[in-house]
Amino acid sequence: MPLPAKVDAALLYAAVPNPDFAAIAERVNAIMAPAGIALQTTTMKPGQGAKLESQGLSLTIAMAGKRLTETRLAKAMASDYTRLTGLDGPAEVAAHHAFVAVVAEAKGFDAGSQDTFETLLALTQIATSHIAMEAEPLAIHWGQSDQLFSPERFLAMADVLFPLPLFCHPRPFSSGRVADGTQCIGFRLERADQVLGRPLLFREAPARLPYLLDRAYAFIDHCRENGRILGDGAQFGASPGEVIAVAMKPPSEEYSQGHIELTLREREGVFQLQPEGAYNPEGMAEAAPETAPAGPLPPAGKTGNAVDDFFSTPDSAARERIGQAATAGVMRPNAMGGLAGTASDALGGIDALRAASKDRMDREKRKSEAHVKQMQWVGFLFGAGIPGWQTAATSPCLQKALPWLAIAAVAMVHPIAAALMLVLHLLRPMPYYVYGGLACLVVFGAVLTGASPQLGYMDLISLVMGGEVSLVSGSSYEPTNLVERDYYESYGEPRSGWSALLGGIF
Repeated sequence: MPLPAKVDAALLYAAVPNPDFAAIAERVNAIMAPAGIALQTTTMKPGQGAKLESQGLSLTIAMAGKRLTETRLAKAMASDYTRLTGLDGPAEVAAHHAFVAVVAEAKGFDAGSQDTFETLLALTQIATSHIAMEAEPLAIHWGQSDQLFSPERFLAMADVLFPLPLFCHPRPFSSGRVADGTQCIGFRLERADQVLGRPLLFREAPARLPYLLDRAYAFIDHCRENGRILGDGAQFGASPGEVIAVAMKPPSEEYSQGHIELTLREREGVFQLQPEGAYNPEGMAEAAPETAPAGPLPPAGKTGNAVDDFFSTPDSAARERIGQAATAGVMRPNAMGGLAGTASDALGGIDALRAASKDRMDREKRKSEAHVKQMQWVGFLFGAGIPGWQTAATSPCLQKALPWLAIAAVAMVHPIAAALMLVLHLLRPMPYYVYGGLACLVVFGAVLTGASPQLGYMDLISLVMGGEVSLVSGSSYEPTNLVERDYYESYGEPRSGWSALLGGIF
């Protein structure tokens, strides 16, 4: 059965937003470039939308100053899973009065293939994420899986190239049975057939829904990574002492092509009793390891969810749907920039896009870690450990004000240095604490050299207020404490530089 040739999303707003569509188009092009997809902007209407096109592929972004048809959102609003995520779908939908539609569409002989479909998913996700970053919506409706997302939850997946929670819609169910104080729950994973090749159902188990979902996503990631679905009777585990059985069920009225059932058999080495009536054991193969025992699933695979390294029997139908040949290799792009069914040693298509996405995430992580270290140092220098001081030292208000305060302070003793700092700040801004350090350096230089005019120092306060008022020691020196007074009376001359600084302190 062919896959959809169109993927859409809608961002809901309380009022008409004003995103920069030209900038969004530029970012989408920059991100899709590693996959060999060069989108040309064919239409650009500021405040209205844009259209980008490539060979057999198009992306349309359109603004609408009206409400989205509620019949289109009815199933998403009624979703139990949406409610469990904490989003009040009906309230957010009722509050919106404008929306931005994002539609990616493929045309031609490749439309409806697995690789083209996944390219459309990636393109729509990237465009929608950047619009949400430009103008935060009330909620986001993802049409492919018919789900409503809060902007925070949607943007949390922005740097994950193939986020399964976005593409698969869990439909939880429960018989109501409670085991060991935990209600038994299971779910059908809608749209799993579009990313895996077959529908997926996780049978009821005495566990929390997020726990079971993580295992289902790990299973899908493993199958996609290896280009094969675990055979009937296989088992795997995502943590020590865990056994999850895999069963390939025959066609039924609900699933015309059959489906995959996952069953939690053991958790932390403890056998998990299945609730009564939760499943029919007839036709269920015994869960036994095939070539290797169950093992943990290491995190962080290509799709950002989880992958593993255990063995299983290949499934040819799944290989065909996933678009990967039985032989090992790296998927390469076809004319659409998607994945083809032959092996290749060079990165290309979606794999290149994955690599680029990972590089962006690594760069952002390094920047974030460096920023945290900078904040720790600044907090320490400004009094870390003293209640309120570190927070004040790293506050956004101080970060904005400190460069200008430092430039003003330097201007009082060295106008040339202040002018250089101003030019640097306007052309290439530096971290705010650097300005404070430069100001301290210039002022200490004035103390050490006695504000020597030969070095460019100029005491503006003295010029404005007269010789009696000075920022640094001068000829009109007046002792300020007993030690200084004794030294002055004994030797008849003022001290300057470090001697004056230490003398003033003590």
